[in-house]
Amino acid sequence: MTNMKSSFFLSVIVLLLLACTSSRDLNQQSRNLSYDREATPFHPELYVYHTSDDSSTFYLKLDSRELLYARKAPDAPFEARLQIEVSIEKIEGFATIPVDSLSFRVIDQNNDQERRVVYSKQNFKLKEGDYRFDISITDLNRRWEQGHFVEVVKSASFSKEDFLWMDVDRDMPVFTPWLNEGRKLVLRSDRCNGDIAIEKWEAEESLPPPPYTNATPRYPSLPFPNPNPFSFTEDTLISELGMTSLFIMEKGTPRHIWTLPVRNPHFPKVETVEQMMTALRYISGRKEYERIETSNYRKKEIDEFWLDCGGSKDRTRELIRIYYQRVEEANVSFSSLLPGWKTDRGVIHIVFGNPNRIKHTPQSEIWIYGEENNLSSVTFEFIKTGDQLTDNHFVLERNPLFRPDWDRAVTAWRNGRIFQE
Repeated sequence: MTNMKSSFFLSVIVLLLLACTSSRDLNQQSRNLSYDREATPFHPELYVYHTSDDSSTFYLKLDSRELLYARKAPDAPFEARLQIEVSIEKIEGFATIPVDSLSFRVIDQNNDQERRVVYSKQNFKLKEGDYRFDISITDLNRRWEQGHFVEVVKSASFSKEDFLWMDVDRDMPVFTPWLNEGRKLVLRSDRCNGDIAIEKWEAEESLPPPPYTNATPRYPSLPFPNPNPFSFTEDTLISELGMTSLFIMEKGTPRHIWTLPVRNPHFPKVETVEQMMTALRYISGRKEYERIETSNYRKKEIDEFWLDCGGSKDRTRELIRIYYQRVEEANVSFSSLLPGWKTDRGVIHIVFGNPNRIKHTPQSEIWIYGEENNLSSVTFEFIKTGDQLTDNHFVLERNPLFRPDWDRAVTAWRNGRIFQE
């Protein structure tokens, strides 16, 4: 399975199309981002699926707990009201050209205000090309606006947006760039008729080296040739998926590859002793980690590790909450063929926390800790790889000068201080 930017999730919608002709220099464009999930009230999940050569579908899913429900009169129903604005920009070389836009409203009535999924989809016209979708989502009751973006490819050959995994039990798309083990899923592809070969293999996963080394992080590679592919037709049910297995989807020649990893049922959350232990490697010493790893009482060793850091139970609980919250945030935002916490952006996010500013271009992300252009600030630059297996893998530009900053951050954790919070 592949990299697909995806997750799951009635709505009233209105569509508006606009044409624009101005262009912008792609290298000059940057976008402020934040991977701090606590800093924003809602966390929409978005996906674009190509239904034909000239049309596509925009999917949106939200958790009703994150929306504000209100009523216009005492006898009126409780409603959440969202305004969605999408600017569709075509990438032409090093510039983007606005070509269309979508505008629609989502209204969800929920008098009992019970937790549920708010889900909407919108069909629109889209020809072949590379696109950036700049998305503004406004909770009209809360008067809160959030910006998001997705990058979309529509080509003569396959792109990940030519495939749609549907959750059978929920009858909704899978939005995440991973599949959870054991779910009942159907694979659909309207642009690719006939059989699609799928192959499973076990990908090797390793931790990224520290930011101050000259080492190159390892990344899962494709097995060539395909040893034992099997085929299925559209809407074949996938009911059992092996953990950590990867599927490759291909059709015709040249071979087109689209991959998606299978994770444990609880991913992206950290819910087992094994997961808690492995994520400690970033701030623990080698011998210390080996003692925990080989212990018959790992949970006890992990608890003692954190208590030694925190000193008091209250402080220890807060350290644990923030640290593993960052692991989960890394899994949500940075996962590709590797779980997010094992990526370069993941390790920096976990240890250093949320930057004061993130600048994004289609080719890179720059994370700035402290004031920009200040000599005491720390700046990490991540370069997007041209890997055919994923479009969410960024490699850190490592530098020996990061050593003091790394040691300072790790020492802060070891002394019971949450770094950069």
